[in-house]
Amino acid sequence: MKALIWGYKYDNMRAGWHQQMRWLVSALQSNGVSVYVHPKLQCTGLEAVPIWNYAKDQIDICVYNHTDVSHLIGDILPVKQNWFFKPTVPDEWHTTIDELGFGPYSTITYEKPPFESMSDSDVSHFFNTQVAPWTIL
Repeated sequence: MKALIWGYKYDNMRAGWHQQMRWLVSALQSNGVSVYVHPKLQCTGLEAVPIWNYAKDQIDICVYNHTDVSHLIGDILPVKQNWFFKPTVPDEWHTTIDELGFGPYSTITYEKPPFESMSDSDVSHFFNTQVAPWTIL
């Protein structure tokens, strides 16, 4: 599986978000995903990540930032999944990946998660089995 990190709307990640971008790349790589960066993306700490070659590298996952599905119409890659990397609460160090986008284009806005019917053991099991492998300390 191959993923492309594409700044899309903001290509310069040198001043901010560089740590979060490194976490994203590390999490993908630790789960066996080959990661490439878009040729225009400028991000401190990702210099060792290969630059994407459109003619050569077929991508399965495209990870955008600071945009949403409405901006991608007519300007997307033929990939299996589009993900959107975005900040979330409570501060600038918390981020999430969503299938719809940045800001109000959040899956949770349109699909209520089944949190009310989950027991404490369900929640613990989820975090121990699903979240733990993606957590980088």
